[in-house]
Amino acid sequence: MRQFSLNNMVVISNGTMRQFSLNNMVVISNGTMRQFSLNNMVVISNGTMRQFSLNNMVVISNGTMRQFSLSNVVVISNGTMRQFPLNNMMVISNGTMRQFSLNNMVVISNETIFPEQYGGHFKWDNETIFPEQYGGHFKWDNETIFLQQYGGHFKWDNETIFLQQYGGHFKWDNETIFPQQYGGHFKRDNETIFLQQYGGHFK
Repeated sequence: MRQFSLNNMVVISNGTMRQFSLNNMVVISNGTMRQFSLNNMVVISNGTMRQFSLNNMVVISNGTMRQFSLSNVVVISNGTMRQFPLNNMMVISNGTMRQFSLNNMVVISNETIFPEQYGGHFKWDNETIFPEQYGGHFKWDNETIFLQQYGGHFKWDNETIFLQQYGGHFKWDNETIFPQQYGGHFKRDNETIFLQQYGGHFK
């Protein structure tokens, strides 16, 4: 049974329900709900919620919350809070607070730190962090994250996600999905579906 509703683009094929809502881009495939909200880029895959908020870059993956705030570059990873405010370069790592004030050059815990204004080279806990204004290169927990304003390159859980404003390239579960506003190109279950408003091409 294949059902095509022009209002919410419902397609039922091979006993699998696929729902394409032009408002919030909801896709249900193989019992897994994938929701693409054009406002805050919410993605739910395999029971794992990944939320991409264009305002504060919030990412929730495998029960671990990673928050990237473009104002003060806040990062929460594996229950450890690492905060990089651009004003006074405060860092909290492994329950130890290290504060780097650009005015008075504060150094704590037998470490050598070369602070610079709105950036620098910091090394502690076998980690090297290069903070920059509204973005930077952060490496911890065997993960490398390149943060950019209103988008970036995030890699974790053996997945690579390229986030863009009001659209992007998401790859997971051996599927590549290109969401677009009020339409897009979805490929899954060996099927290629081209969605259009009030009509489309289904294969």
